[in-house]
Amino acid sequence: MEDADGFVRTLPDSADVGLSDDDSSELMFGSDDEVADGKPSAPFFEERTPAGWDLSDARKEAATLRPFQTSIDEKIRGALGRIGADAAPPSADDGLNKQSEKNGFDQGKTRDQNSEETNHGEEGDSYSESDTGEQTDAKPKLSKKSKSKQNKEPETDTPKAKKGRKRLRKEKAAAKTFDDLFLSKPLQKAVDVLEWTQPTPIQASAIPYILAGRDVCGSAVTGSGKTGAFVLPVLERLLQAGIDNSTRVIILLPTRELAAQCHSVVQSLAKYTSIRAALAVGGLSNKAQEVALRTHPHIIVATPGRLIDHMRNAHSFSLDDIEVLIMDEADRLLEMGFQAEVEQIVDATPSARQTLLFSATMNTQIKGLIKLSLQNPMNLNVDPMFDVAATLCQEFVKLRPAFENNKDALLFSLVTRTFKTRTIVFFRQKVTAHHFKILFGLTKLKAAELHGNLTQSQRLAALDNFREGSVDFLLCTDLAARGLDIAGVETVINYDMPGELKEYVHRVGRTARAGSDGRACSIVRTGSNDERKLLKSIGKRAQGKLVARVVPPAVIGKWRAWLDNLQPALKAVVKEEKQEKEMRLAEMELNKANNLMKHSDQIYARPARTWFQTEGEKMDEKAKARLDKGLPESAEEKSRRFVQQKKAFELEKRKRKRELADREESYSKQRADAKKSKRKKSRRR
Repeated sequence: MEDADGFVRTLPDSADVGLSDDDSSELMFGSDDEVADGKPSAPFFEERTPAGWDLSDARKEAATLRPFQTSIDEKIRGALGRIGADAAPPSADDGLNKQSEKNGFDQGKTRDQNSEETNHGEEGDSYSESDTGEQTDAKPKLSKKSKSKQNKEPETDTPKAKKGRKRLRKEKAAAKTFDDLFLSKPLQKAVDVLEWTQPTPIQASAIPYILAGRDVCGSAVTGSGKTGAFVLPVLERLLQAGIDNSTRVIILLPTRELAAQCHSVVQSLAKYTSIRAALAVGGLSNKAQEVALRTHPHIIVATPGRLIDHMRNAHSFSLDDIEVLIMDEADRLLEMGFQAEVEQIVDATPSARQTLLFSATMNTQIKGLIKLSLQNPMNLNVDPMFDVAATLCQEFVKLRPAFENNKDALLFSLVTRTFKTRTIVFFRQKVTAHHFKILFGLTKLKAAELHGNLTQSQRLAALDNFREGSVDFLLCTDLAARGLDIAGVETVINYDMPGELKEYVHRVGRTARAGSDGRACSIVRTGSNDERKLLKSIGKRAQGKLVARVVPPAVIGKWRAWLDNLQPALKAVVKEEKQEKEMRLAEMELNKANNLMKHSDQIYARPARTWFQTEGEKMDEKAKARLDKGLPESAEEKSRRFVQQKKAFELEKRKRKRELADREESYSKQRADAKKSKRKKSRRR
């Protein structure tokens, strides 16, 4: 889909990896083979490497430039020539506090090593302009409740069943290793290959109930292994029931990236079985997905909109044989305006199905969905709601109103001096993320962008580049805040604070996953009441200390001068992108007209596709959901509302003009009739 702001979205030719529209073989299917391990109790076949994220056709598709288009990196290289060879960004050592170096502050030390010496962070920097002379230590006192939570081990036992319900045997829910779950040998081998040694609390609690056929409503902290908690028992049930040629499992996810990631997990776990999985998401080829669905894959991983599209328009595809319906990140599904689509999918599946609902957070909106889709569910709340990982170090930089114009300089100070690799930076708007992609390129920092203005292949290519380490920074919006599991993320930076605590938990949950260490650094504007309230809420729920990160004012001043020097180059790149977009749109309209003239008979002979919702109706649903939550309108919604108001004003103007013309015509006719009658009367006299 073309960018509304005139941005051209491509990535470097050598590093582009994504999902191709035409990659129907590697994209749609899991492995069909099995490998013998010891003395198998069931037939096994030869091992085959699953597709995963290594899609060569997608790399070619993402790197292919359209007419009147050059890559963003080529534009940046051209803009660098305008800056001049002598210009160079400030070095990482500029403004370093020498006294801190003497005191032995080491950037490589962990939070625990530094806790007795200082709470400044890893560098022991002096305060930036935003905090000069203020308190340097922001370690909140933990409440007794928090301390007791910290000392307790995570609960792995399932909640107590209510009276009148038959309890499952306790040893089923107390699995300490995957061997205790008695999985089939193909699945156990896949688990060993993935180096999963011990089930997480949500896996140990949920897998026995799912294997027993119970409906499950599970909630756990982000990064706790929810995907494995439902994929493993579903694969086990398919193996035990016998594999036939029918689609029996649907997995619904809110975003395309999460669906692609879940599909990759299914492929990895089904590597040594003959179970096949298909991916059905927007932004990829409809025809390739229809071909895959006609083969009746055993598992379909999909987003709600594309699944309903196939239900309405794909031949010989239905949900009549579905035995298990899984909804992951269910709260996000409702927040994104998919409630009507999810309800239609639930109605289209057999009522005797097993339904699993998982989410990192549970809210009141989900209660209606639970009543609609689940029957006598087992509620599993393994982790407290809105809690972050205990191994996460949370750092904050306070920014006074007088220095908010130096926010971009502060970010560059952080990413060039402290958080140099494996860092995700979150922005509130797509335009801001793209502008920083250009600025990072002009500063010769390796970065990729991830937001809704990119094509699907470019989004997955950006994720793949960051996973492989081709780039050091991932500049993204909240599109990447939910569920994405990227190994080795060291730091999450919140350039713009989120609107609510729940979104903050999901953002910082991209690091410190599965027991590993991680850091989160957030820039807080002290002039914003909402951000101050959010900081207070974070402090109340923090499992460890909060750290006040500081940056030398001299460093910020040098970066301010550098960024001011880059503004002409930034404007030149944005202008070039806008011109290219206008030329591409003109080329597209010309090609569309030519195709319509040459192939009009074939085009009009095709059966018309039906849609669940138009694009405008989808936008209205999203806007309504945001208003119901009390959130302000997004920039896209404001722009759309302005266009709608302008159209409505034009229509009203035309309507009034027509009414005036009709009224004038009526008056003219009445005057003419009056003159006629007057003449007739005069003639009679």
